[in-house]
Amino acid sequence: MKSLKVEGLSWRVIVALLYSMVIFLPVQIFLAWVAPINIASAVSSIVIMLFTELAFRSGQPLTKQETFLLYSLSGIVVSEAVFTSIVYNCYLITSPISNRYPFVLDQLQKLWWFAPSVSSILRRNLFEVSFLPPVVVLAASFLLTGKMIDPALGVIMYNIFSLEEKLPFPLQQPDAQMIETLTERQPDKMKWFTVALVPSFVYGFILWTLPYGFNIPTIPLMPDLTYIVERILPGASLAIITSLTPYVTGTILNFKVAFSLFLGSILIYIIANSLVVNLFPGITDWRWHPGMSHFEIYQQSILYVWGVPLVGLGLSVAIGMIITNPKVLALIFRRSRQKSVEQSLMPISNRTALLLWLGASLAISVLDYALLSSVYELSPIFILVFFFASFGMSYVNSLISTASIGMSGYGISLTDPVTGVDITQALIYTTLLSERSDVWFLPSLVSSGGSWWAVQFKIAELTETKPRSYLLAHYVVFPIVWLLGLIYTSILWRLAPVPSNLYFWPSVVWPVSARFKFMWASGEMANIVLKRTSIVAYPFIIGLSLMILCKFVNIPFSLPVFLAGATQPTTTPIAIFVGYLVGRFIEKRYGNSWSSRKTVILAGVIAGESLAILLGIGAFLIRKAIWSLPF
Repeated sequence: MKSLKVEGLSWRVIVALLYSMVIFLPVQIFLAWVAPINIASAVSSIVIMLFTELAFRSGQPLTKQETFLLYSLSGIVVSEAVFTSIVYNCYLITSPISNRYPFVLDQLQKLWWFAPSVSSILRRNLFEVSFLPPVVVLAASFLLTGKMIDPALGVIMYNIFSLEEKLPFPLQQPDAQMIETLTERQPDKMKWFTVALVPSFVYGFILWTLPYGFNIPTIPLMPDLTYIVERILPGASLAIITSLTPYVTGTILNFKVAFSLFLGSILIYIIANSLVVNLFPGITDWRWHPGMSHFEIYQQSILYVWGVPLVGLGLSVAIGMIITNPKVLALIFRRSRQKSVEQSLMPISNRTALLLWLGASLAISVLDYALLSSVYELSPIFILVFFFASFGMSYVNSLISTASIGMSGYGISLTDPVTGVDITQALIYTTLLSERSDVWFLPSLVSSGGSWWAVQFKIAELTETKPRSYLLAHYVVFPIVWLLGLIYTSILWRLAPVPSNLYFWPSVVWPVSARFKFMWASGEMANIVLKRTSIVAYPFIIGLSLMILCKFVNIPFSLPVFLAGATQPTTTPIAIFVGYLVGRFIEKRYGNSWSSRKTVILAGVIAGESLAILLGIGAFLIRKAIWSLPF
């Protein structure tokens, strides 16, 4: 193990992270409501490119440790827009889907800490007093799980799997090598960054700034081509995305990932949908008719056909990762019986980590009990039930996921792939609190974020950075991120309802997620699983068989990535696969010159589009301030 001697936190890191928050956080929130685009991973490259150059020109180049903190945290701060969850909660209460479940809706409207009254929701101002309880409860739950339980488990997981078991962590080695490479400034980096940025900004100005900032129609963001494919394959749906970001992202992925993602979406929403409509029209409640849009087909087919089978497929991925990596199970049982873990060079001791994990688990359990008992009478015994779920299953989830990442590079998530509902929590709610629907809307008790923290500590080890620097930097910036996220979320929400014509993407994915959330809450999902076990069992068996087959046969296929593709429309998977093919063509023609520059080019493209989006948001804000336009 390398010596962990060097601090990485400095004023330059703080300034760079503040830049990431101010510039890219509103872009990510906006994009999350407009299109299926996530720029968080690319923001890391953008920030490093910019501040590496600035530091070099100032005569004080960034150290490897500073570069690690920038690389790891700049993308994270963009992703921590936690208060967008409140906007989704408001949608759950006001959506047409909630009217189909009057019993659930009646209980949901009594939850004073979940969302305010409908009249407050219609005003869309997170700084109103009525939004204070949801904001405070959400912040408290994220603080307990994401900032206390997860880091504590991360320390313990790192001690087990890196320092003691010495697992290889195969995907973290390239990250560390890339950080070392980025620290060494190369003369042509900024040249190619600029070459990619300028045309990307021009194109982004046409795609994003003109229509969103100045209300001038230009290129459709997601053209719907379903009217073409339905002539040949009735029931199939097809749409593409015209943003450059997913295409360029595909150029840096390998075939296994790009193809599996592409196959998951194409197989479900083009081939399988057509087979259901033409060969088995009566086996589901889905009624296809000509002229349906791509997103209508996506919503209805996943609601009525594919949603429940995908739960079985998700379970097969989780179990399959353990079966195909038997060392994971061995490590779990061996370490579960161990009473202590040897001390290491970590920001907190193992005893402190254990106490923090124990105390935060108890606190989130008491919080959920207090919230629920404020609505109806509940036995205090449920504090222990909640504590078992939080303390015990958070540990098991983090243990399994970290062991899997340490050996294969890929984590495991024991959740419903459509809604993200933790399966353990679902079992507790359906067995012990089956008469209550409101428990499904409590802050989450179970977390698996310990594996993510363990990965960051591993990269810190590889880059000779004190983990204390990483932990301290994280705690310094996250309150600022949350405050800015609250401000940006409120401002962007006040521009237009979510979903709306401006914020189109939630109208595609939120109805699906909401429907399954209400299915869990009403007991409908449990009844389906119990009465029609084949709907879950067959996909589980097929998925588990594929996991085992891919373990022993060299097949360029990943079931976890396939599952990710199967839960989203064709827009992004097609773009990523096309980008991969283009990248392979360029690589064959230009060889190493392309391989060494493609990450820089990706950063430039995303920086250009991000600037265009920022300009569009600014122009939209000015236009809204001058004219009062109807939504």
